[in-house]
Amino acid sequence: MNLTLEERTKIFDKVCRLVETKHFNPAMNGVDWDALAQSLRDQILACAEPEAFEKEVQRLVAELKTSHTGFRHAGMRNIPARHAINATIQRIVVDGGERWMFQDVHQGGPAYSAGIRPGDLLLERGGREIRPPEDLTFAVGEAVDLTVEKLHGGQERLRLQLPVPKSKKHPVTAPDPVHAEKISDEIGLLKVAMFPGVVGIDVAKDIDRGITSLNGCSRLIVDLRGNTGGGIGGLRLMSYMTPGKLEVGYSLTRKRRERGYRRNSRVLGGFRLARRLSFGWQHDMRSWRSRSLWSLRVLASVASTDVLFCWSTSTLPAPVKWSRHSQKKTIWPPSSEPKHPAGC
Repeated sequence: MNLTLEERTKIFDKVCRLVETKHFNPAMNGVDWDALAQSLRDQILACAEPEAFEKEVQRLVAELKTSHTGFRHAGMRNIPARHAINATIQRIVVDGGERWMFQDVHQGGPAYSAGIRPGDLLLERGGREIRPPEDLTFAVGEAVDLTVEKLHGGQERLRLQLPVPKSKKHPVTAPDPVHAEKISDEIGLLKVAMFPGVVGIDVAKDIDRGITSLNGCSRLIVDLRGNTGGGIGGLRLMSYMTPGKLEVGYSLTRKRRERGYRRNSRVLGGFRLARRLSFGWQHDMRSWRSRSLWSLRVLASVASTDVLFCWSTSTLPAPVKWSRHSQKKTIWPPSSEPKHPAGC
């Protein structure tokens, strides 16, 4: 059923008002939001079809260039492949024409479960050819037939079954967040697909278990390609890369940012004005990563947000354990003493 002009106007005005009053950055990342919204207003309101209206409003909101800001129908349709089937796609030229190629395919997601692998080319959806720039989107709970050309030759018709997300506010299908395996006796691979949860306690434990399972490896690859982000559970992964506490940012409300703040401000009226976020080990490390011999290298980058790390040690660190009372991290068990780095 199409929306009336009055309904579209009401929705559009509400979106503009929410951005003006609720967006975390009052400066709108340098975007003149009022001018932008007014310049596209007539074009967006002219979209009588719900899907076209949704897509145009989403494009407007995307101009803010913030990863967790979007506009979607309550029916959770038109979900990008990255969030719906846990796979990223890239435009490539094949035989003089453009095709979508699957790039990162996360284990535990619908695409991986159906048999899609990195390097496969998308040919058809539901028997209809699909090429860039047409987007590959999905509706939650649907079953979709995709025809792909496999990386090593041959075509396959695969059926993807999309689950219904647990949260209607965040229509994201969750893959296996952490995967660990030994590529060889010396090299371990830790792939992190996302950091689910606001605090990220569960994914932090998964990272610890993955690191522990790779004990004995002298080199480790941390693969974050295609990672969809999430909460602060990523601090646990960062803590394996730092010799001590290291500030990585501040947690600020919009009101506090509008009033201004000092980086070193502490407590006023019982509330912390600029809450420090930090990660790192909380004990004396006389050797190992506290020396300059320990190194971190970027091995490959497919996109600006895709990172592949590698470091080398003579043994991997023991798991980290949080002390609820002291809010400090310690090596667990305490008797596990990290050894000197072997160097890359």
